[in-house]
Amino acid sequence: MDGDVDALASMAHRGKSLPGIPKFSSHAETRQWQLEHMAAAFRIFAREGYAEGISGHISVRDPEWTDRFWINPLGVHFGLLKASDMICVDIHGEVVGGNAAGSINAAGFQIHSAVHRARPDVHAICHTHSVHGRAYSAFARPLEMINQDVCY
Repeated sequence: MDGDVDALASMAHRGKSLPGIPKFSSHAETRQWQLEHMAAAFRIFAREGYAEGISGHISVRDPEWTDRFWINPLGVHFGLLKASDMICVDIHGEVVGGNAAGSINAAGFQIHSAVHRARPDVHAICHTHSVHGRAYSAFARPLEMINQDVCY
């Protein structure tokens, strides 16, 4: 995966356009691609230091059933997650697919389901408890979104 990331960064540096999201002939193929990339996103988060205990989640809306989303299981380190670990839940919290043996974090479900319900145009949501974010939150001041460095 590191080679893929390096290749994309090199393309962007040379002014070439990055590949877009591919089109698939079935929902199952789209779903599998999404879950593989979701697992990769978790590994990147782990590498960047966003894995703090069991806090944090990424969710991705299902490509076929828009009232369902995929979310990571409770208690699995970000750096170890695979596509097959993800759990599909409906908007009411019922497990409807994926890793039925796993469990989801109730607080994570509340955060992600609220956003997915309120914003049908949002495809994926990321929520972490980074060291920097937790330190800044101690000041109880909003971030001024004035540049990319602040967003990071």
